[in-house]
Amino acid sequence: MAIVGLLVEKADVAALSHLGWILIVYSTVIQFCVAYVSWFAALARLPASVAAIGTMAVPVIGVVASSAALHEPLGPGQIAALLLTLAGVVLATRP
Repeated sequence: MAIVGLLVEKADVAALSHLGWILIVYSTVIQFCVAYVSWFAALARLPASVAAIGTMAVPVIGVVASSAALHEPLGPGQIAALLLTLAGVVLATRP
């Protein structure tokens, strides 16, 4: 997808401010580093099967955080989907 985007769109990197470059570096490098360090720390403390099940909660956290950051309401359909996702995580972690 990124390759198609680069072929179709013309990027004007000179138009980026210093803040823009800082945000690009932050969103690509720093966030990935934090994510991988967190993932490997979880793997060191938990069995791999439990850590993998925990990753199913990531979309729920992302939707709730995005909704809070953008001040957008969650509708009944989204809330039901989030609850079903969490219920699936709970069912998967039961012995």
